[in-house]
Amino acid sequence: MGFVKQWTLCVCVTLIISVIFSLLSPNGSLNRFYKIIISMFVFLSFLYPFSQFHFEDLKIDSNANYKMSVQTDRAYESMMEATIKEYLLQQNITATVDCKMSMENDVIDIQSIQIAVDDTCDTAEIESMIFEEFGLNTKVIHIGD
Repeated sequence: MGFVKQWTLCVCVTLIISVIFSLLSPNGSLNRFYKIIISMFVFLSFLYPFSQFHFEDLKIDSNANYKMSVQTDRAYESMMEATIKEYLLQQNITATVDCKMSMENDVIDIQSIQIAVDDTCDTAEIESMIFEEFGLNTKVIHIGD
C-alpha cells in the first residue's frame, strides 16, 4: 500500500511542478524545447517509483490465509446447517443443527453433525431420513439432553 501512496504523491508533485514550469516558459522558439523537457520530466516521474518497487511487498501474509480458511470453513458449515434445517422443515420437524467441518487440499472433511429436536420426535427415524437424503451420519439428540 505504501508503494501506491508513494507513486500517487510523486505523480501529483510532478504535475504541479510541470504546470508551474509551463506557465513560466517563454513563448517563442524555446517553447517547443520546454514542452519536450517538461514532457520527459512527467514521463520519468511516472516511472521512477517503479525503480524502487520490491516484489516482497506483494507476498500474502500466512495469517491472512489462515483467516480465509477459517471463514471458508464457517461458510461451508452454515450452508450444510441451512440445507439440513430446510429439509427437516419440509418434513415438519423443527430442529437446531450444529455442523463441524474443515477443508484441506480442496477436500471437505465433515467432523460431526448434531441435530437437536423436540422430545416428541424419534431420533432414529430422523437419523435414517438424513442418511437417506444426504448420505450423512448424524447424531440426533432431544433438546435438553
